[in-house]
Amino acid sequence: MAPTALEYLHAYILPGLLIVKGVIYFLQAAITSPTLPISDFKAYRDLSFAKFWIAVGPVFADVVPPMLGKILAASHGVILDVGPGSGDQVFRFSNKDNITMIYGAEPGIDLHYALHENAKKAGLSEKYKVLSCGAEPDSLIPILKTEGLLSKDNSIGGGIFDEIVCIRVLCSVPQPNETVEFLYRCLKPGGRLVSRGNYKANGSFRKGQGISFFTGPKLGYIILLPKSHITLDALRPDEVLVQIYATGICHTDFSCMDGKLPAVFPSVFGHEGAGVVLQVGSNVKNVEKQDKVLLSFDSCGLCAECTSTHPAYCQEAFQRNFGQKRMDGSTTLSTAGGAKLHGNFFGQSSFAKHAIVSSASAVKVPSDTPMGLFAPLGCGIQTGVGAILNTLDVLPGKTVAIFGVGSVGMSAVMAAEIREARVIIAIDLQPQRLELAKKLGATHTIIGSDEDVVAQIQKICGSNGVDYSVDCAGVPRVVETAIDCLGTLGKAATVGAPAPGQRAGVDIFAHLIMGRQYLGCREGDSLPQKACHLRSFP
Repeated sequence: MAPTALEYLHAYILPGLLIVKGVIYFLQAAITSPTLPISDFKAYRDLSFAKFWIAVGPVFADVVPPMLGKILAASHGVILDVGPGSGDQVFRFSNKDNITMIYGAEPGIDLHYALHENAKKAGLSEKYKVLSCGAEPDSLIPILKTEGLLSKDNSIGGGIFDEIVCIRVLCSVPQPNETVEFLYRCLKPGGRLVSRGNYKANGSFRKGQGISFFTGPKLGYIILLPKSHITLDALRPDEVLVQIYATGICHTDFSCMDGKLPAVFPSVFGHEGAGVVLQVGSNVKNVEKQDKVLLSFDSCGLCAECTSTHPAYCQEAFQRNFGQKRMDGSTTLSTAGGAKLHGNFFGQSSFAKHAIVSSASAVKVPSDTPMGLFAPLGCGIQTGVGAILNTLDVLPGKTVAIFGVGSVGMSAVMAAEIREARVIIAIDLQPQRLELAKKLGATHTIIGSDEDVVAQIQKICGSNGVDYSVDCAGVPRVVETAIDCLGTLGKAATVGAPAPGQRAGVDIFAHLIMGRQYLGCREGDSLPQKACHLRSFP
């Protein structure tokens, strides 16, 4: 379970090298222009950063989500490229024939030559114009006026750009919320804003703009914002319209956005919604108008798995939950112009104010249910709890090891305590998570990077391994450790979702002679109608 050499490089060595390189380039600029730091510190800073970024920018050119290349390959029309630096990402605008013009808003004048050269290498020399400005309104508007891009009354009017791209730049903007709101207004109807960077946006925008930001652990991830009113399709007989009041943010959402799990774009994600039913289809029997509901995964309700109380393994599970459209191929969302948007994620797509929801995904809950607190029951919590109660069926007095104690793993810890497990071992890379796991029921904790994790588990259990283990990471080497730590007749389950095609190794002989079992576990093999009523859960 020890991190790989590459992970150590990224986590410790690389940041240190970048700091050293930055200092070197600042010193070089001071040596070549000794009076500049005193006469014009801003120019000195810009020159130093330009030299630094020209040197290190190419290193980070490919350190972006895989889906970003596909997204920018579809760019078209008039584009604003905010903060392109030395232009190491320009080559991603590969759809040259459909691009009218790209305006690169780069305030660092010393980066302009390299930016021009990279645009030329990308075959965009005639379609890429560098603007000496930043993204803030007081910097960008005068340049747009000079370029003749404003309307006759010198306003943004109905929009200027078909697309605005911000890659790792908004983190340096003093007021990112106001800047993004301004950039959004610069979009033409039907345009999109693509942003990737580490910044916090609280979504404090004018009502009706329909902008959504994630304020969880991964701030400022890929954000696609279509500038148009989103139209909901007509309700089908087996669907309900829900006004969303709260939603959880699950790692699966990020994995789909990042391209690690199957997904198509543009799309609305979210699959731990909570809200109130506004309308019901003619065939819906399980909920009524004004019911408060929690939203979970979708299932057909008719196959052998669904009718035998295992809807998580519905034969249509993939299409209904990851297909991002109805079973007949139609979509629940579209733009005002009629362009189709992918929704129906897990039968809901809850990152929205309103959602057309499969009735199988909606579970009625008491009217006093606090939606902000209980929304994650629809996936994360029921997955961790169900792994213990259903898939593994942990018995009292037994031993359990839980690998990865994020929200799913913490739920597994609490469920193991409910089942009165004698030993509950939490394994994670983050000490603060392990401290919380102790408060929630873990009897022992282990740092996941230790080389002797299996030996430590065996020592804690006083035997040749644990009775049960749960992998909540979906990382192949963690899966292997979760299996290797099992004792005789031990059972392991994986709830973490790696990218398709990932494989883990098993000591087949040890697996055979010890009678071990390794199980897959989706959604905790839960019945949402029961899981969403865990009101007494700690």
